Amino acid sequence: MCLYSQREGLPLSILESMACGKTIVATDVGGISEVLTSEQGVLVKPGDETGLKTALIEAMYIKQGDCIREHIISIANAKKMSAQYDHFYNGLTS
Repeated sequence: MCLYSQREGLPLSILESMACGKTIVATDVGGISEVLTSEQGVLVKPGDETGLKTALIEAMYIKQGDCIREHIISIANAKKMSAQYDHFYNGLTS
């Protein structure tokens, strides 16, 4: 999966693709680097078209499948994230 953009927060498409076990090539913007390591994909500097070409080739050699899925589920599990939000908001009202 390739997401080459100039600005992002933490795009859901990256998380969904990783949950499907897909290797990612993405621009190093927003929060993408917080979830994507070299074991799941390749980060590219914004505006680096040559780097994008190289990254796409590199990504073909990264193992896809459960290893990527397990990584993203461990850090972006919906139940875990929901519990963290609940904890945060409960702390605001106490």
